[in-house]
Amino acid sequence: MAKRQREPNFLEAHAATNLRLKTGKVKLSVVITGETLAIQGTLPDRYDLSAKPHQQKVALGLPNTVEGLKQAEAEARVVRRLLNKGQFDWSLYQTSRNGQITQKKPAQWIADFEEKYFTERARTSESQTTWDSDYKPVFKKLEDKVRLTVGLLESIIKATKPDTKTRLRTCMALQALANMAGLKVSFKKLQGKYSPRKAAPRNLPSDTQVVEGFYKIRKDWRWAYGMIATYGLRPHEIWHLDTTDLENGGITIRVIGGKTGSKKAYRVWPYHLEWIDRFNLRDVKIPAVGMKEKTKINSKLGGKVGAIFRAANIGFPPYNLRHAWAVRVIGFRLPTNVAAKMMGHSAKIHEETYEHWIPDSFFQQIFEAGYTNPDRPEPPEFPEQSDSDAA
Repeated sequence: MAKRQREPNFLEAHAATNLRLKTGKVKLSVVITGETLAIQGTLPDRYDLSAKPHQQKVALGLPNTVEGLKQAEAEARVVRRLLNKGQFDWSLYQTSRNGQITQKKPAQWIADFEEKYFTERARTSESQTTWDSDYKPVFKKLEDKVRLTVGLLESIIKATKPDTKTRLRTCMALQALANMAGLKVSFKKLQGKYSPRKAAPRNLPSDTQVVEGFYKIRKDWRWAYGMIATYGLRPHEIWHLDTTDLENGGITIRVIGGKTGSKKAYRVWPYHLEWIDRFNLRDVKIPAVGMKEKTKINSKLGGKVGAIFRAANIGFPPYNLRHAWAVRVIGFRLPTNVAAKMMGHSAKIHEETYEHWIPDSFFQQIFEAGYTNPDRPEPPEFPEQSDSDAA
């Protein structure tokens, strides 16, 4: 069997890798063992914990490539940290006595994880959406790797921007995978301090702009547009509704499933009520999206709605109609917990996410409305004072 041809700059990269490790006082080096890479240094005895630490190699199973060197260097730094803390464990590097790698490749771990994930929950449009948005994009970065190591997982996390939703999702997904693979590591400190409050504020449409957008969008999508605007729906929820009451002359709808896949439906009231007639919402016209029922994944449905909005040059994404609804109901003095329930999430999420985007102009409107209310509290009368009292 012919040996793999090394990349032209592999030897230079190998030397540079070990120089960085030496300069950084890692006290470990990356060595070539046949066609793969390993870490070498003074380590606890593999089989006798009472024995004195001595020179050994940690087989990584990584290829003799520049990319392999990057992963090996990251792993060497992880090993040094574990050694310094007295937490190094040979079981993290599942090798047999002859040094052969017995750990499954990342792609195999991912396949096992997906099977377990959908064994523990039904494969519905909601759970599939969670998999496609929270796990799949992260795991895709591992599929072509040879070995699942702590260093590799850390490098993927650190490649994301700190204190972002992407960093948080990456940590959560890789922590779950690491736990399944038996890697003793915690990524909690790397998660950062992401909060919806730190996200860029949204440019929410005014009610006038909402109405203008209705006439911009193509006619076969106007009912969907009006429903999202009037009931504060997530875009994909257009395909998860019970509109019986609305069609029979009522004003409410029921969302079935929503985002979380809960079997318990929840009822939503319209804000503004007048938009039911303005947008002709009793004439139910669910858009055709060219997908079979079993493939109507929420993320794809939401993506389709977004594409329709962009094509019509609405000027804002569909989710902004939902956020505008959340701000609008404050003017109706709808309690936060009630508004949150009608939006299908917790009061905490409502406060942290939706109320975060209330513009100053809206606060001004609330202020003015309060002062024009004839029933508003009046300030106390000042007692009459003589000039001598004032002095």
